[in-house]
Amino acid sequence: MSYKKFILTILPFLAGGVFLLASTVFADVVEQELGRMPATVRESAREMIQKGVSGDETIQFIKAMHTNRFDEEQILKALNIVLEAQSRGLPVKPVISKALEGMAKKVTHERTLQAMEAVSSRYAFAF
Repeated sequence: MSYKKFILTILPFLAGGVFLLASTVFADVVEQELGRMPATVRESAREMIQKGVSGDETIQFIKAMHTNRFDEEQILKALNIVLEAQSRGLPVKPVISKALEGMAKKVTHERTLQAMEAVSSRYAFAF
């Protein structure tokens, strides 16, 4: 077998192994950091991380919502807003920043979620 064929045969297996290893590492981080959160929140966190949102940013965002007494439904709605922005190719940092700003200013949870949607809409229009 030539060197080139060997590399082309082994490369997909190595890439798959790295992907699986990275997925389990992220899963462990979610379990360690968000172990007390409902399973639906943990699953959404994993999905965000797998779709490209920073693991640290995701964990920090969810912890901030929990600290500010968002209920499970509101946390899931916020995560869905971020996931939707991510899937449309929009930057998620401004959406998350708007939520963190609302929490810092003690804005009601519903208004914070509305502001997140507004930022996402503005970026969708701009892109």
